[in-house]
Amino acid sequence: MQDSNTTILFLLLTLFPLVACESIFVNEQSSTNPRWIKHPAGEQQCIPYEFANIEDALLELNEAKITVLSSKTVQFPVCKACSCPVGLEYHALISEVDLPEALRMGWIQVAADSASSE
Repeated sequence: MQDSNTTILFLLLTLFPLVACESIFVNEQSSTNPRWIKHPAGEQQCIPYEFANIEDALLELNEAKITVLSSKTVQFPVCKACSCPVGLEYHALISEVDLPEALRMGWIQVAADSASSE
């Protein structure tokens, strides 16, 4: 009897973490056809940023009921003249079903070839 109890306890302790954590994590594998979108921090140099940081940018998506699966800040070198781009973009990975709403809000879909190289 003790061997069977030990075996059952072992199985429960081994399998429970797998079952208990399954639905907690949201990631790109849990969504069908996730898409990267981006939004520049601002239009160009010398103009105040539309979003002060990535949290502000993601808050806009959250308020629109768009679930963000992953996010990152992308910086690239640019000139410092007022006519130059900002060089700072906020990227978010969202479900394909949310893409039309994000595009309507002014976000831009990242090309598939550039999303995989980042």
